[in-house]
Parts: sequence; C-alpha cells; structure tokens
Amino acid sequence: MSRQHFFIDQQKKTEQDLNRIKIEIESIDREIEKLFEKLDISPEKLKDFADEKKHAPEEWEEMQKEKKKLEDELKREMELVDEPSRKAQAFENLRHISAWTRV
Repeated sequence: MSRQHFFIDQQKKTEQDLNRIKIEIESIDREIEKLFEKLDISPEKLKDFADEKKHAPEEWEEMQKEKKKLEDELKREMELVDEPSRKAQAFENLRHISAWTRV
C-alpha cells in the first residue's frame, strides 16, 4: 500500500470514528433531554441543586472518581483522532459532554 493510500485510509477511518462519536453524543443529548422533560427540571435547576453540599449523596467521592474516569476515557478517544480540524470539533464535543458530567 502506498503512503498516500495509507493516509487516505487513515482519514476515512478517522472520519468514521468521528461520525460514530458524533452519533453517540447526539444520542446521549436526546436521552438527557428526555430525562429533564420527565423530571420537569432544567439543567440550571439541577446544577443549582447539586451545588448545594447538603444535597450531596454519601457516594459523592465515588461518583467523582467515575466522572473523572469517563472524562479521561473520552479524552483518550479524542486524542486518537488524527486530522487537526476534526480533532478540534471532537474536543468541542468533549467540552459539551463534560458540561453534562459536571452535575
């Protein structure tokens, strides 16, 4: 396989990976919206509630560790993306996901 074909194949794989990630993010966003509707709350109300220490569950430390683990996993996946312009978009998506995991 020539070097040019290799890079084209890598680019196609990267695009497929990004599309897969984008679809997963969109699916997660839809599920989050459904949950907010079901609970009749807004993201802001949830954040305000969670920020109050008296509402912190006993498992708070464990939840924070799991959150960190998920964020690290997402970052590693994003770092595997080769193309710089797509990588920037992938990191923007990661930022969007991270906003939801701050709750």
